[in-house]
Amino acid sequence: MSSPANSETDRLDPPTEYLTLENGLRVRLLPLRMRQLFRLLRIVTRGGAQYLPMLREAMAGATSGEDGAQVFGTQLLAVALLALPEAEDEAVDFISSVVEPAELSLGSDKAAIARNEGLRVELGTELFNPDPQDVVSILEAVVTAEKDDLVALGKRLAATWGVATKTGQIQPDQSPPPSPSTEPTRPSSAASPVPSTSSPAPTAGPTRSSSLSPSPA
Repeated sequence: MSSPANSETDRLDPPTEYLTLENGLRVRLLPLRMRQLFRLLRIVTRGGAQYLPMLREAMAGATSGEDGAQVFGTQLLAVALLALPEAEDEAVDFISSVVEPAELSLGSDKAAIARNEGLRVELGTELFNPDPQDVVSILEAVVTAEKDDLVALGKRLAATWGVATKTGQIQPDQSPPPSPSTEPTRPSSAASPVPSTSSPAPTAGPTRSSSLSPSPA
């Protein structure tokens, strides 16, 4: 068990996580920033919307301690994996944004730049159509590393929503008014011609006899 000092240090400056992909390429796990977080949310909301109530309950139950965060992390990982078939592009975008080659050179000479570019191209090619094992491994590593921060962020947003609801700034039960563009268009009586039931007016001049009328003797 780590000491409190080490735990605090790890929280402020978390240790770097490394993974080895199925093709042997070693990658470094990047911290979850705003863009990566939004990509993760797209996976959940695009393909796992039906599982959001379960995830919300897990968030509410993560009151304190490692156990609550662990339960939430397990639920989040399960929802993300179940959402993959309907969120294929979102998943590829996400895993491509949270890893980078682990063996990048620090130099700025041409050889180092060329080597780094080759590693990035190799990683991008591999993650364009990734191995399923790599998808699960990267998702699992991200959720494990970020679950505590995700729980804290979720509770902060929930508290803000609660305050806004109590002060009347948000009315969750009120449905928005229909958009004018979505209202059905009723035909105008002025624009539609009214069918006439009267006989046509007689015209001036002699009336032509029918070709079937008998001729005079």
